Amino acid sequence: MQHRSRLLLLLPLLVAGLVLPATAQSELDRARELREQIEGQLSSTTGDLEGLEEEIVAVERSIEALDEQDTQLRAELDEVSHELTMRARAAYMSGGGGTFEAMISGEEPGDAIERASLLEALAMRDAGTLESAAALRTRLDQTRELREGRVAELAQLRATLETEVTLLNQRLEEAAGQVRTLELKARRQREVRAAFMNGIYSCPVGNPVFFVDTWGAGRSGGRSHQGVDMMAPHGTPIYAIHAGRVTRMKSGGLGGIVLYMYGDDGNEYYYAHLQGYAAGVGVGGRVEAGDLIGYNGSTGNASSSAPHLHFEVHPGGGRAVNPYPYTARACGR
Repeated sequence: MQHRSRLLLLLPLLVAGLVLPATAQSELDRARELREQIEGQLSSTTGDLEGLEEEIVAVERSIEALDEQDTQLRAELDEVSHELTMRARAAYMSGGGGTFEAMISGEEPGDAIERASLLEALAMRDAGTLESAAALRTRLDQTRELREGRVAELAQLRATLETEVTLLNQRLEEAAGQVRTLELKARRQREVRAAFMNGIYSCPVGNPVFFVDTWGAGRSGGRSHQGVDMMAPHGTPIYAIHAGRVTRMKSGGLGGIVLYMYGDDGNEYYYAHLQGYAAGVGVGGRVEAGDLIGYNGSTGNASSSAPHLHFEVHPGGGRAVNPYPYTARACGR
C-alpha cells in the first residue's frame, strides 16, 4: 500500500495550514486546491482501509478452516489411538501379544504365527498413520500461528489507517471551512477604479446596513460630522475596507472602542463605536479587504438603541474627507 507515503507528502500542507497569496482569488484558488488534495487523499486512504478489512476477513476465515481441519484430524487420531489400544488389549487378553507366545500356545503353530504377524503389521501401519498425522498437526499449528500473526499485523495497520482517516476528515473540515470563509470574503470584495479609489475594496459593515451622506451635519458642542454613520444591529461583522495594517486600537472617549488602519492606498481609516475586536486582530497586523476586524456596537457616545459604525477616511493620515463616496463604492451603491 502506498497510502502512507502519499500522506507523508501531504502532511506538511496539513500541519502548516494555508500560506495564502495576497489576492483574494489566489487565496481562494489555493484553498480549493488544498481541499481537493485532502479529498483525494481521504478517498485513497478510505479505499485502503476497505481493502484491508477484506484481507482481515479472508485471513480470519482461513484460520477458521485450519481449526476445522485440526478438529477433524484430532478426531481421526483419537480413533486410531483407540484402535491400537483395543488391539493391544485384545492381543494381551488372548495371549497372542507376539510370535513366541503364539508358538507355545495350544493353537496350530502356523495359525499363531499368521495371527501375530497380522497384529504387528496393523500396529506398524497405524503407527505410521499416527506419525504422519502428528507431523501434519505440527504444520497446522505453525500455519495457524503465522496467520494469527498476520491478523494482528493487519489489525495494527487498520488502527493506523483509521487514525489517518480521522485526521484527514478533520483537515478536510478545516479546509472546507477556509474555502467557505474565502468565498464569502470574495463576495464582499469588489474592484473600484476611481480618482480617489483604485483597487480591491469591501463594505466596512456586513448586511443588513443602512447609511446616507451626513458629512458636515451638526453635532453636539458645535461640532460637525466628520464621518458616515453606518447603521446595523449589534454584533454585525465589521470588515477591513481595504488591504493594509492595523495601526491603533483603543477604548474610551467619544469613539468608545475604536480601530485605526492604514491602507495600501495611502488612506487612514477610522472605525468607532465597536462592540469589540475580532479574534487575532492586533496592532501591526496585516489585513486584506473583507477581513473580519470587529463587531458593530454602540460604545462611546453612541446610543444603545441606534448601534452603528462611525467611519472616517483620512487621505495620507491627514484631515478627514467625506467618506460617503468611499463607502458607497465599496458597498456597491
